[in-house]
Amino acid sequence: MSSAIRLTLPQARRAWLARQGLAPHHTPDARPLHELVSSIGWIPCPSGLTPYLALHARGALDDRSALDDALYVRRTLDLVPGPRGLTWLVSATDAPLARALAMADHTAREARLGAAASLTAGDVAHARDALRNALRTPRTPAQLRAVLPPSMLTPLPAAAKRVGFSTLAGLALRALWIQGEVTRRSPARRPEEPAVEYAIDPAPRSLPGGSDAVATLGPRWFAAHAPTSLTAFAESFDLAHGRAVSTLRTVLLIDVQVEGLAGPLLAPPDFEAPDAFDGPAVSLLPACDPWLDAHAALSSYAAIASPDAARVIARRHIGAAPAVVVDGAVAGTWSWQGGRVELRWIEPVTAAVVQATERASSRVAALLRSGFASAPLHDGRAPRSAPPLPGELLHEV
Repeated sequence: MSSAIRLTLPQARRAWLARQGLAPHHTPDARPLHELVSSIGWIPCPSGLTPYLALHARGALDDRSALDDALYVRRTLDLVPGPRGLTWLVSATDAPLARALAMADHTAREARLGAAASLTAGDVAHARDALRNALRTPRTPAQLRAVLPPSMLTPLPAAAKRVGFSTLAGLALRALWIQGEVTRRSPARRPEEPAVEYAIDPAPRSLPGGSDAVATLGPRWFAAHAPTSLTAFAESFDLAHGRAVSTLRTVLLIDVQVEGLAGPLLAPPDFEAPDAFDGPAVSLLPACDPWLDAHAALSSYAAIASPDAARVIARRHIGAAPAVVVDGAVAGTWSWQGGRVELRWIEPVTAAVVQATERASSRVAALLRSGFASAPLHDGRAPRSAPPLPGELLHEV
């Protein structure tokens, strides 16, 4: 790695905003949505609203139509399982990479389950065959519960639930979804809609190996989040530190020193610190926005938040809470209550920031009133310990 660039913390924060498309927008982002999503390193989705809000914050959409079109008509974007047990919005061409990382996560969870639930490889294979047979006709979770054998729906022991599986059916269904053999869609074509339907995918695709996926994504991830750390990269993909080091051994990165942050950070060779912004840069970001998600490992948001702000936004089970970001630092939180944006300031702000935030809040309110009813900003699931599928196939007592 070549010699280090030295940045002040405000310079680093401007760089993080710029690379994530969160610098002040004078014109809408005209790139196709799938290109934008790839450039920012994918969007984790603890809620169906997260991708709309994340893209809105980047000036890429004013209502839901463009994203719905990309997901359900053009199919240039997809909602797929990915690393850390989460669902991610990715470009259609990146979907196999995300699924490969999800399969690595799933395999590790299934291995930890092992003898704790007294399940054999034959049990899992039988469950997959039963699901394939049942899903010759698309079915909702309730319809699946009605046709699957009771043994597949009996709750598994507590040890299984600790690694994210409630039933044998849930374990097998998640594997089929990750592999791309089964699709998971909202019949209403609304990602925030809780009702979903499963079906056999008529065109299943093969997945690359997990190591190949990480090697492909590594340079892109550093370009999206630079300057950042090897630890942040490893945690984003739930990699062991040694594997992260090995993956990046052939990637050309430079050292970047940022005042107040321990150790060198890393960036692509073309990295440059952006100029100061004209006026305050204010964004209302959703829970687990990619910008927030990438900073969780940088000393638990210390690079972008004061200790007080970090304590307020940190959520053990869903990542960062929705945040008001001013010039690259968390200044408050926000929520959607009674058809309006409610703000909670953590840090003191100027009158200019208040005015800019009011304008941003009005734009977010207009988006959320344009067809989202009362959908929550996030659903409170625990992404690391409870993948989103198994709970849909709990045994009904």
